[in-house]
Amino acid sequence: MPSGALAEGASSSRTAFVSFPGAAYTHSAALRATRKVLAPHGWQIEEGDGKGGPVGPSGTSDPQEVSIAPSGKDLYLADYDLLPFEDLLPGSSSSAKGKQPQCSSYVIRKALIRKHYLASALNTYAVKLPSGPDADRFRTCTPKTWHLEIQFADELDELLMDDLYDLAELLEENQAAAEEGREKDVRWFILKPGMADRGNGIRIFSTLEQLQAIFEEFEPDSEDEDEEEDHDEDGSGSGSRDQNGYAGKDTSVMASQLRHFVIQEYIRTPLLIDPVSSTANGDGLAAHASQKLNIGAGMEANSPRKFHLRAYVLCVAGLAVYLHDDMLALFAPMAYQDPSTDTVRDLRCHLTNTCLQEDGSLAVGNDARPKEENVFLWTDLAGSNFTQSNGQEKRSIRALSADMVDDVRRKAADVIGASFQAAAKAGSIHWQLWPNAFEVFGVDLLVGYDDSTSGTGGHKEGAFSDELKVWLLEVNAQPDFAQTGARLSAVIDRLFERVCEIAVLPYHSDQQSTGGLGGWKVGESRHSTTLCFKEDLGRGF
Repeated sequence: MPSGALAEGASSSRTAFVSFPGAAYTHSAALRATRKVLAPHGWQIEEGDGKGGPVGPSGTSDPQEVSIAPSGKDLYLADYDLLPFEDLLPGSSSSAKGKQPQCSSYVIRKALIRKHYLASALNTYAVKLPSGPDADRFRTCTPKTWHLEIQFADELDELLMDDLYDLAELLEENQAAAEEGREKDVRWFILKPGMADRGNGIRIFSTLEQLQAIFEEFEPDSEDEDEEEDHDEDGSGSGSRDQNGYAGKDTSVMASQLRHFVIQEYIRTPLLIDPVSSTANGDGLAAHASQKLNIGAGMEANSPRKFHLRAYVLCVAGLAVYLHDDMLALFAPMAYQDPSTDTVRDLRCHLTNTCLQEDGSLAVGNDARPKEENVFLWTDLAGSNFTQSNGQEKRSIRALSADMVDDVRRKAADVIGASFQAAAKAGSIHWQLWPNAFEVFGVDLLVGYDDSTSGTGGHKEGAFSDELKVWLLEVNAQPDFAQTGARLSAVIDRLFERVCEIAVLPYHSDQQSTGGLGGWKVGESRHSTTLCFKEDLGRGF
């Protein structure tokens, strides 16, 4: 897209302030994009300290005071903590669009980034709609979800009798199925803290006993337990708090500090891909990527792994939502195993959080490859082998087609549009849509097969759909762009360029100009960007 068309009528005396202290990868990408897109239109690019130093004069010698970006700039493309939000509010004579400086974060967006708020917004919005496909669209954006507020394990019984009575019934059914040896009928669930990140506090369970043990793990140790741990030579008992952690990492949390948790039904039919399989046949872009990385040597063939998609989503003002089509596929470091009492103790085959893979030895093959080699561009996986999981069984191996790849993109755009629509409308108190704000969110999505037709008690033979489905897992503010890695850094460069083209230049151009964005229909992709949702929900200031 020629950016000149976007900047028609733009002033030649505007200043953009760019600063992401402590995030050199993000800082460099944002700086390159502004210099490439904005500078040719007369913008002055002012660089803050991207290495963690002070951003501007703080007016005090107190080292604990947080630095704030200097005032008087037209654009702040900066870390949330640096944004001068008080200066971004309009005065009585400057409420029109373009009069106020523009900033790269909404001041309040808890309705999106806190898991329990997002679950509540989706449910609230769905129940207000008449029963039917429209309501189901919002109800099925995420796996079936329960929200609980809990501080100590002994509160669980009361919650299960009251707010979580339907979950309690499912756990009882699981217990009966396990005792009768009907493992295929056991439904599994995943527990996530509402506000934790980096994989902390995530646990998988299927029975009340397991859930009780998790919250007991999340309680602080008493002095007696500390003494027992000191004398626990064989690592059993109270000394193995991290037994359900991640490769020896203690990912436990304190429930009394976090309080809010969500429980979601574990999707037992994920799309499983062997991202290195195409090295054998030399077909597709995945083969080229694998050969560049020297992946595949000495690796066991047909090792399908679980993955999630990391989609970068741009929200502009109040409200347009855009998906950057270059989604990432982040893979677990080990071949997938169906959840069971044994496999859920080692979360490496279930969790795809690359932040947990800091130790290169966790990569497949145990050959000390860095974690970024578990990250692929979604479109590059066309031609890779995939395996369909049906609970306790696996379906035949096939090759991922380009049509399937694009089908997932379109479904991802629809799920993102529905989720952000619900959060904006049903959670408006917790997402304030400032007209001079925009933000890039990292949205995590799971791709799999909908086994809802298989009945409540498990997976019926033959009741398996070949139709791919996309679920939203969570929304992250200030996502860790660095997990993209040096190999795929062009993805982030292009993302920030699109931010400048879609969010920045049109805002600062003539009010009569659409900035080249007119006529863009929801679901349509332009220049590797898909419009997911657009509606005037802004309430001004």
